[in-house]
Amino acid sequence: MAMMNVAVNVPAYARQPNRSEVLAWLNSTLQAGFAGLEQVYTGAAFCQLIDCLFPETLDLSSVRFESNEKVDSLHNFSLLQTAFRKVAVLRYIPVEPLMARNVSVTLQFLNWFYLFFKKNMNEAREYNAFEARGGKNIAPPRTESDEENEVRRAANEKKLNLKSEADAKAGRETAETEERKKIKKQKEAQADEESHETFLLFIRRYCSDTSTDPSVSAFLSPTHFADVIKTCYSLPYCLYLYMDVELGIEKNTGVVLVGYFDQNSGVSVVKPLLTLQLSGSYADPQNSEDADIHTVHTHAETDASLLIKELKRNDFWLPNAAVFYCNAPNLRVSNVFLSHLQPFNQNIISLCGLPGMASRACQAGLLSSFSCVVDLIRDIHYHYYTFPSVSDSVKGLFADEKYYNPSLPIAAQCLFIIHACQKMVDCWRLLVEYFKSLKQVEDANRIRAQLLDYKIRLRIIFLAQNLEPIRALQELQASDNACVPVELQLASMVMHSFASSLLRPSATENFLNSRNVNHLQTNSDLLPVKEVHVGSSARDFLWASAVVDLGEADRKVFLSDAKAFYKAALESFAESLPENLGDVALRNMSRVLRHSEDINGNKLPAVVVREMADQLGLLKAGVIGKKGLVSSYIHFVNTTKKEQSVGWKKILYMNRHFTSLRIFFMSILALPSSLHKTQVFAKMCNKALPQSKETPISLPELCERLGIPNTSSKHRKKPVQSKNDNKRKEESSSDDGDAAVAKPRLQLPSKRPITKEDSENTDNSSDVVDVTEGSKMRPRNMKPESERSPKAKYACVEDSKNDDEDSDCMILTRTPPKTADLTDVMGELVWGLVEGFASWPAVIVPSKEEKQDPEWRMVSWYGQNMSSTIKFQALKPLASFAQHFSSNSFAILDTYRESIFLSLKEAALRCQKPFPASDEDRDELLKQMLDWALGGFLPSGPGGLKATAASNGRIEEVPE
Repeated sequence: MAMMNVAVNVPAYARQPNRSEVLAWLNSTLQAGFAGLEQVYTGAAFCQLIDCLFPETLDLSSVRFESNEKVDSLHNFSLLQTAFRKVAVLRYIPVEPLMARNVSVTLQFLNWFYLFFKKNMNEAREYNAFEARGGKNIAPPRTESDEENEVRRAANEKKLNLKSEADAKAGRETAETEERKKIKKQKEAQADEESHETFLLFIRRYCSDTSTDPSVSAFLSPTHFADVIKTCYSLPYCLYLYMDVELGIEKNTGVVLVGYFDQNSGVSVVKPLLTLQLSGSYADPQNSEDADIHTVHTHAETDASLLIKELKRNDFWLPNAAVFYCNAPNLRVSNVFLSHLQPFNQNIISLCGLPGMASRACQAGLLSSFSCVVDLIRDIHYHYYTFPSVSDSVKGLFADEKYYNPSLPIAAQCLFIIHACQKMVDCWRLLVEYFKSLKQVEDANRIRAQLLDYKIRLRIIFLAQNLEPIRALQELQASDNACVPVELQLASMVMHSFASSLLRPSATENFLNSRNVNHLQTNSDLLPVKEVHVGSSARDFLWASAVVDLGEADRKVFLSDAKAFYKAALESFAESLPENLGDVALRNMSRVLRHSEDINGNKLPAVVVREMADQLGLLKAGVIGKKGLVSSYIHFVNTTKKEQSVGWKKILYMNRHFTSLRIFFMSILALPSSLHKTQVFAKMCNKALPQSKETPISLPELCERLGIPNTSSKHRKKPVQSKNDNKRKEESSSDDGDAAVAKPRLQLPSKRPITKEDSENTDNSSDVVDVTEGSKMRPRNMKPESERSPKAKYACVEDSKNDDEDSDCMILTRTPPKTADLTDVMGELVWGLVEGFASWPAVIVPSKEEKQDPEWRMVSWYGQNMSSTIKFQALKPLASFAQHFSSNSFAILDTYRESIFLSLKEAALRCQKPFPASDEDRDELLKQMLDWALGGFLPSGPGGLKATAASNGRIEEVPE
C-alpha cells in the first residue's frame, strides 16, 4: 500500500484479545524480541508499524528507539498522533496508560493495532523492519533494578506533586468539562434547528395542504412529539425508518415514523416522529460494483447509534416497539438497525426482508441450477430485438412485457422470466419450427439447439409450473392491493408447497415451524431424489421422454437440480421472513385482523392462539399468561358469537378488563397494512384510511384478484358413521382438505410405446413431442391447459378446524375447485388424485375388507391392473370432466389416453349415447367422445352417469 494515504478503520473492540497471539505477531512483524506487552511503552513499536503500513507518513529516523526516557516516549507518541491524522485513523491513543505500562490498556490497544494492521497491510510490499530502523534495538531491556527504580521514582513524584497535580488536574478537568458541555449544547441546538427545518420540508412536500389540513397542523404543534411519546408509552407500535426520502433541491433525509392502533378513532394511524441526517446513501452491494460493504456497514452502525441516541434523548419508550421496518435496499443494513433495537425488545418483529422476497427467492432458485434457462431467454430476447422480422410466436413471448435488461440482476426481472417460461411452454412447437426455418442467421443455430435439447425443455416446463406461486406473491407485492398480513400468509403457503416437495412430512412440519435451514442440508430430512415432487407437467414429460432423449442419468441430474432449486428458494424465504414468527403466526395474522368482519368465521383454535402469542414473544417475556389468554379468548368468542360484524374499537372496549387478550390483539394490530412508502405517507397525512382499507383482504378475495382458484373447506361435508345404526348423516366438517390426503401411486411402464414420428426429433424434423400443446388427439373444443386458465395452477385452500385441533389453517394445493357433488354410491364414476400424475378416472367398487373406514373408498383405476383405497374427500365426480382432464397427460401418456377411452366408453353406455361400435378408427372415435364429455355429456347431462343396474354388475373389475 505504498501509495495509500487513507486508512481503513476497524472498530475498537472488534474481537476478544489474545495476549500470546498479539505478542507473537508483534515480534514477527518488527523482527523484535519483546518479552512482555508492557515493553511497548516507548511508542517506538507503534511508529514503525505505521511506517510499515503507510510509507513516508512519518520520518522513521526521528523515532527515538533506544531510550527509556519519558520525554522520548512523549516525542514518539506525538509522531504517532500526527501520522494518525494524516491517514484519517479514527482511534484515540491512550498515551498515559501506555507509558505507565498498564497491561490491560496495552493489550486492548495492541489488539486493535493487530486488526488494523491486517486490514491495511499490502501483502505484495516487502518490508525489512530491522533494516528500516537501522539495526537499532526496539525493545527496551527489562531489568529488575529498572523496574524497582521506576516504581520508586513514580512514588516519590506522586508524593511531592500530589497536591499541586491534583489541583491542576481538577482545574483542567473542570474547564474541559464546562467547555464540552457548552459545545455539546451548541451542537444540539444547531442539530435541532436543522432537524426542525428538515421536518417542515418533509411535511410540506408529502402532505397536500399544509394550511388547511388539521392533521398537518397537529404535526407542527409544539406538543406533537410529546403526544406521540405519551401514546407509545402505553401500547405496542410499529417503528418505520425510510431512507433517502426526497425533499427537493437535491436534498434527501431519513424519516422516522410510528404506526399504531388509535383506540379513540378505531383505526390504525401513522405519525411522523423525526428526521435524521444519515451518513450517506445506502447502495445495495448486489446492484452496485462500487459499493464497499465495509463502508456501508460502518455508516449503518453510525446511523443506528444516532437513531437510538435521538429516541432516547427524547425519552421515547423503545420496549413497546413491536414491529420494525427499514427500507434500506441492503438487508444487512436493516439488520444493523435491528440489532440496536433488540436490546430494548428482543421479540421485535422485523419486516425489513418482506419487500422483494419473492423476486429474491426466484433469483436464488434460478441461479442454483437453472442458469441455462435464463441464458436461453436472454438469447431469444436478443434475437427478438435485433432480427428485422420475427415470427408471431417470438413476438408473443414478449408482448405486454416490460423491457428486459440482461445486465440487471434476475431479482429485478423475475416476472419477465416467469412469464417468458410459461409462454414458451405454450408455444414450444412454433418456436422450434421458426428457428429451424432460419438457416443463415447467426444466433439461430444456437437457439435451435437449445430448443431441441430435452434437458432444457424439461427445466422450462418445471419452472413454468413451480415459479407460478412466486409469480402470484410477486404480483401481490407489486400491486396497490399489497397487504402485509396477506403477504405473510401467501409466503407461508409458497414455503409449504416447496418444503413438501423436498422434505419428508415430519421434516416439513419442523422446518415450517422453525425455518431452520439445517433441515435442508440433512439427508435424513430430505426426500430421496426419485421422490422429489416436480409438478405434474414435468413428471409427465419425464415419462414421455424415456426413450427419446433423456436417459436415467439425465433424470437424476434434473431431479438433483430441482432439489437445489427448492433448497435455494426456501433458504431465501427463510432469510426474508421475520425470524421470530413461525408458520402458525404467518398463516393466521390476517385471520385475527378479520375478526372485526366476522368473528365466528375467523375464530382460531385455542392452541393456535397460544402458539401465536408465544411466537409474538408475549409468553416468553412474561407479558401475559397462557391460561388467562386462552380463557379470555374463548369467553370473547362466546360473547360475540351472535354478532357477525364488530369493529375493533368495540372489540378492544369489550376486552378492557382482559389484559392478556387486549395486549395480544394490540400487538397484532400494530402490524402495518402496507410498507410502500407512498401508501404509508398518504396514511400519515390522512390520519387513517377508511376501515374497509384497514382490514386485510380475505383469502378467497386474494385468490380471485391473483387469478388463483380458491377452495374452501369450511362447509365441506364428510360422511360420519352413526353410533346407533349404519345410516350416514352429514355434519359440517373442517378436517384436512385434499392436499392432506394420501395419494395412491399408479404403476406406469418405464418405457412407453412411441411412434417413429415421435423419435425422429432431429434438426431435419419438426415433430417434437409436445407436453402442453397437446397433439393431433386433442378434441376440437379443447384448449391447452395454460389457455384454459393461465394463472390457475395453484389453489388456495382455507381450512377452519375445531378449537381443540392444532392444524394448518392455510394450505396450498394444486387441486381445482369442486363444482359437482358425489352421490357416494357403488359404481359411481370418479376422478382420483394419484401422486406424480394428473387426476385419473376410476370407479367406486366394493371394499375387500370386512370393516372399511367410513371416510375411505375402494376404487378401481381405468387403464390399470390395480385397485386402491382413497379418501372420499379426494374423489371428484367424472361429470366435472373439463376441470380434471389433463391435455398434457393425454398428449404423452398412452396409459392415460387408454384410461380416458375406457371411462368414456362406460359413460357413453350409461348415458345411452351412441358412438360407432368399430374401434378401427380409434383416434377419431376418441375425439368424438372427448368433445361429448367436454360439452357436458349432453343430452342426458351429468345425471346420465349415475350407476345403473347394468353397470353395477360390472364394477368388480375395470378393463385394463
